[in-house]
Amino acid sequence: MRCQRCGKSINPLRQLTDQEFCSQHCRTKGRRASASPLHELEYGDDWLATQGPGARKPSSKSGASLGVVLLAVVAVMVTGRMWFGAGSGPAGPAAGTVLDPAAPGAVAAYQRTFGGFMDWLNDRVPGEKPLRLRADLASGLADWGRGANWQVEKGLVRPGQLRLWQPTMGKTDYDVDFLGQIDQKAISWAFRAENKGDYYASKIVLHRPGEISGASIQRYIVERSQTVSKVEMPLPVILQRNRPYQFTVVVQGDRFRTLIDGHVIDDWTDRRHQSGGVGFYSDPGEVAGLHWVNFRERKGILGRLLAAAFILPPGLEF
Repeated sequence: MRCQRCGKSINPLRQLTDQEFCSQHCRTKGRRASASPLHELEYGDDWLATQGPGARKPSSKSGASLGVVLLAVVAVMVTGRMWFGAGSGPAGPAAGTVLDPAAPGAVAAYQRTFGGFMDWLNDRVPGEKPLRLRADLASGLADWGRGANWQVEKGLVRPGQLRLWQPTMGKTDYDVDFLGQIDQKAISWAFRAENKGDYYASKIVLHRPGEISGASIQRYIVERSQTVSKVEMPLPVILQRNRPYQFTVVVQGDRFRTLIDGHVIDDWTDRRHQSGGVGFYSDPGEVAGLHWVNFRERKGILGRLLAAAFILPPGLEF
């Protein structure tokens, strides 16, 4: 796109606000007194390159233009993150909140936080796309590692010993959401699992179904098959036995968040395990049911853009 007065290319950033003139100076002076714009419309951009000694020469500022375009894309990304939300997530539930997956606001809160603009952008940015998986567990466990005492019962999978989801191994930042229920005592999962001896884990324990603060969340840090840290906190919510809830685990950097039906119930940090996959298990005396599991990897969009422009080596993320 060219200036209607001097014929120079209009800066891509300026085109967002002015698609007629390349500068305020040209806009003030007005259109040039010739038919060049008409020729440009009729014959295209090559017409100016054929016009005498003063012909326009190919621009040597393609690198600068690319930088401007990248900055504009980054600005759009930042604006989109502000508008659509990818930050701290929904607020935690008030004391005594009854978490019910049938409530219309529950899934909506989840979709606003983890979908929308950033998913759309991830699908269209050049480079390796983030891994996305869905496991309907009742149909089989072929992609899961070994672990004893797992059972399929009435369309549910009931975990036994720890099994890790093999395609997720080695991943760093991701969101995991699953539909699960507590049938007896607790439901447990692992993340950033390097193997069966090194991982983080969380467990929702149901002490008194249907009562305020009748449940708690436990966090574990396991190293070399030994629990080196365990923290337990009460949850100010009402949970029921044998009822499915949508659990979400957000793993990003050294920060980990847990949500139930779109409500943040836990938020903590640790730096020991840098990467690893997802898994589920049940300790003795616990019975839980899993309906399905979704996995969505988080990848650095800016790093993919720069790699596509040959500014960074492919695979370098930030």
